[in-house]
Amino acid sequence: MRSDKRPAKIESYGKAYGVLTEALAKFPRGMWRYKPASDQWSIHEIVVHIADSEANSYIRCRRFLAEPGQPLMAYDETGWARELNYHAQDPDDALELFRCWFCTGPLHRRAFLNVP
Repeated sequence: MRSDKRPAKIESYGKAYGVLTEALAKFPRGMWRYKPASDQWSIHEIVVHIADSEANSYIRCRRFLAEPGQPLMAYDETGWARELNYHAQDPDDALELFRCWFCTGPLHRRAFLNVP
């Protein structure tokens, strides 16, 4: 990514929690568990996945800043959804976790402004 584009991308990323909660408000909670097909995720599962994805991204960002050049951890999203039973988890807890990750986000977003 060109360094002149980075601030706008980072600022946009910082708005993700608000964008997500605004989008979710458009769907009644009763719809959140609907799965269009057995191999597709429900809104509920996507919300829980977003929290896990952000948790993984948080660790990746910290590692990138603290240990430049080291490999980043991958994870099996589908395996996590199945083994952690996303459908049984509370989406409100997941949203709160997602919000909390964004509480610490400004520190990381500022740090990434200076990455070459």
